[in-house]
Order: sequence, then C-alpha cells, then structure tokens
Amino acid sequence: MGSIEPIWDLILKTKALQLAGFLLPLAKTDLTEQPGS
Repeated sequence: MGSIEPIWDLILKTKALQLAGFLLPLAKTDLTEQPGS
C-alpha cells in the first residue's frame, strides 16, 4: 500500500510540471502581446 503513494506523487508532479510548462508560455504571450492596448 505504501508503494502506490510515491508513484501517484510522481505522476501528479510530472503532470503539474507539464501543465506549468504548457501554461507559462501562454501567460507570457498574453502579457507581452496585449491586443487593443
């Protein structure tokens, strides 16, 4: 039972990193390219 938790923790961290890596460039382009400014 204790062996499952580290796996899920690793999966969640990996998914979080992938999501952050995907959203960060989008956020940066939104901040730098403000249409209608």
